[in-house]
Amino acid sequence: VGEHDYFDRKSGLLFQPDPTRLLGTLAKALSAFSNSGGGHLILGVADDGSFDGVPRTFKGAVSTLEWLEQKIPSLLTYPLADFRVHPVERDPETSAIPVDRDVLVIDVGDSALAPHQCLHDGGGAIKYLYYMRQGGHSVPAPHFYTRTRTATTTARAARPSSMATSSTSTAPVATAGSSRY
Repeated sequence: VGEHDYFDRKSGLLFQPDPTRLLGTLAKALSAFSNSGGGHLILGVADDGSFDGVPRTFKGAVSTLEWLEQKIPSLLTYPLADFRVHPVERDPETSAIPVDRDVLVIDVGDSALAPHQCLHDGGGAIKYLYYMRQGGHSVPAPHFYTRTRTATTTARAARPSSMATSSTSTAPVATAGSSRY
């Protein structure tokens, strides 16, 4: 499956040795998804679609999943709240995921606080830029796009609560638990 506006994958190699590259790559992708209706970022899948996994622990004894849950909100301004990190269930008999590694999914919703600004350089990201998804890539958002997102957010906030809409993503829902890899 190729990348598109609601799906992106990143190799587990991001977790080696330069944290600037990792933080920038994550911040850029999460800014783009949160500003573009949401989506799914898969960590531990190389560009060719092969599973290389992410380390089970990162930055000491903390699990990579827990580290991501703690770090993600601070990668953007406004802090990202509508996200979920979960592992892909590994089939012990047939899985192509390396035994000592995990594949993690970050589900990002359509943020009610958008637009979100990237707070890190590295990995192709530029600090203080807004990103959006376009043509299967995270690209800098033009000024009119961020103004449109700001107007939408302001309009949502101004509605009476009986008219408020959910900020739940309309992106396809990943069913990692129902499929084994």
